[in-house]
Amino acid sequence: MVPTRNVPAERLRKELETIGIKANNLSRSELVNTLEQSGIFEVDLDSQPRPPRINLTDRASNVSNVYIGNGAGAKEKRNNQLHIANSDTKSLIHGDFQKEVVNIDKVLNLKSEYIDPDLEGEEGDIRRDGSDYFVYRTNRKFFSETISGWYPIAFGPVKIV
Repeated sequence: MVPTRNVPAERLRKELETIGIKANNLSRSELVNTLEQSGIFEVDLDSQPRPPRINLTDRASNVSNVYIGNGAGAKEKRNNQLHIANSDTKSLIHGDFQKEVVNIDKVLNLKSEYIDPDLEGEEGDIRRDGSDYFVYRTNRKFFSETISGWYPIAFGPVKIV
């Protein structure tokens, strides 16, 4: 821990942002005074400052939404939503409980594991074995018999635009 008077000005600004104080135009002495008035007299320079506190006063205040993380759902106005985020600009995971839909941004990385044909899953489970993907189906009918099991997922031609 380092006394605030010995901390570089840029780090002092970041520390003030974490508690919701804009510090762009403050002098170094004003930065130190503002931090100390906020009860912060030392800074741990070996760790990163926390992300800035995000104003959530406009977020929908109902009990049907689930928010995880700093800023998650900060701009959400709808009910029955799920947001997992560490900022107020974009959720890594967003879901709609009413529509029963979950969106995972950018990439969903499935761990590769051997698919034992006798392994039972639940309808819609997805697994990866090497470069092959499988989905567990419980309602596949062959002639008059329903056969549950792991079925390969086949991707058709892809057009890159």
